[in-house]
Amino acid sequence: MTLTRLFSITLRLCMLLATACCMVACHDDDDGQSKAAHCVYFINSVNGPGDNGYNDMIMEAEMHFLKIHPEVEAHFMNPQSLESARLYILSTIWASALSSADDGQQQLIVMNGSDYSEIAREFGDISTTGAQVLLFEDEGANLPKGVSSFSIQRYGASYVAGRMVSGAHALVLAARTGDPQLDDAVQGFLDGYGVAGAFTPVVKYLADDLSGFDDAGRAMLICDSIVEAVVPPHVHAGAVDWSFPGLCIFPLAGGSNLGVYAYVNTLSSMWSVNAIGVDKDYCDITPNIPFSLVLPITGLLQMYLEQWVEGTPWPQKASYGLKDSYRHHFELSRYSYYSILRWLSPDGTESAADDLVIADSLEKFISEAIEKEEEYVRKKQER
Repeated sequence: MTLTRLFSITLRLCMLLATACCMVACHDDDDGQSKAAHCVYFINSVNGPGDNGYNDMIMEAEMHFLKIHPEVEAHFMNPQSLESARLYILSTIWASALSSADDGQQQLIVMNGSDYSEIAREFGDISTTGAQVLLFEDEGANLPKGVSSFSIQRYGASYVAGRMVSGAHALVLAARTGDPQLDDAVQGFLDGYGVAGAFTPVVKYLADDLSGFDDAGRAMLICDSIVEAVVPPHVHAGAVDWSFPGLCIFPLAGGSNLGVYAYVNTLSSMWSVNAIGVDKDYCDITPNIPFSLVLPITGLLQMYLEQWVEGTPWPQKASYGLKDSYRHHFELSRYSYYSILRWLSPDGTESAADDLVIADSLEKFISEAIEKEEEYVRKKQER
């Protein structure tokens, strides 16, 4: 990734935050008007916006919602730690929510990350207060009344990714250990790759805590160490070797993924080292990203926010996977069709010009993954 691209991402984030501040300021300055009928508190994850991925997609959905609903009072919080978030949410925000609810104002606290799961369960029963809580990426076990959650199941999409790259060496790079959503994605990729995989994938974790989501430098170092071990010396030296199947990196590390994309962008395409775009379409960043898994978080969040304004009740818990309307999307880069074809047909029997090979394989893998995901979720619930 070029410096220009990184500066563009930083500028885009600053503009988003500035817009948020302006919106909040405008709402807070309307003291002479009657109180808004709806008030929402957006609590960003500790790593916050700026990852050019999942967190920024959430921010964009929230900005879009406020643009089409200027009558909604809005507040944003960017906590520096979970403890500071807990103190602020359970004291300042909650006290304000209850006070406003007494005046008939509908209050919503949106908690943009699974790391707030414990905090959400500290509210207790809030079903009679006029306030609601929406929790991201939580499976919904033992939630208090008035607290709703949703999760996006990543097993199926990751299974498809594993099937797509099974002809190459593979590195799975995850942000941290012990994260249920990441565990599902890692397992999905390994299961998909294992169907016809030619090698044993390498799985690496950046950390045991949240720092793994914001360590692009360490992500680059790990990628470089695996490339050094996998790419043959003569290819490193510049020789062309079409027998080398290449290496594909599957990054599951939030903001740290930017380090992966920047790293593969520095490598010669002759090395056949690629990365999969995760959360949004990254195919335009570098030719070394053959396809992306686009998470449907934007449309999903907008749906929840619209239902809240309309007064439509939410399910207390919901999970969305490949079979649902908010399914993952797969974006293919035309620049890397040949890489994909090499992985799907290592013996070279398919024509590199036959795009239908990829399209047919993708549809087959998606159908297969839907069944595998349903089976995986069922077994997980039985445990």
